[in-house]
Amino acid sequence: MSISRNVILDLLPVYLAGEASEETRALIEEYLQSDKELAQMVTESKKTPLAENIKIPVNKDTEMESLRKAQGMIHRTILLGGAVLLIVLVTPLLVTAVLVYLMFIR
Repeated sequence: MSISRNVILDLLPVYLAGEASEETRALIEEYLQSDKELAQMVTESKKTPLAENIKIPVNKDTEMESLRKAQGMIHRTILLGGAVLLIVLVTPLLVTAVLVYLMFIR
């Protein structure tokens, strides 16, 4: 059975992530023996670290600053929500008070 290059290209991400079955790995490795250009690309891809494997240095000050910003955003959201709720609840009372004043007191 002949497998096209496009099928191999579709399977490469799974192969490179190490999630391919043994049969799929064998199929891809067999194909790579006949396609030296693609084999070279796979070799280079294996050398390049994946983004999830790159260690990002964590600075305590940076982490604390991020935490403070997040807390500030949460507080602003709560205050804004409270203000909107207050406006929604108070506006009908004010409108009612004005209508009562205009209808009965005048």
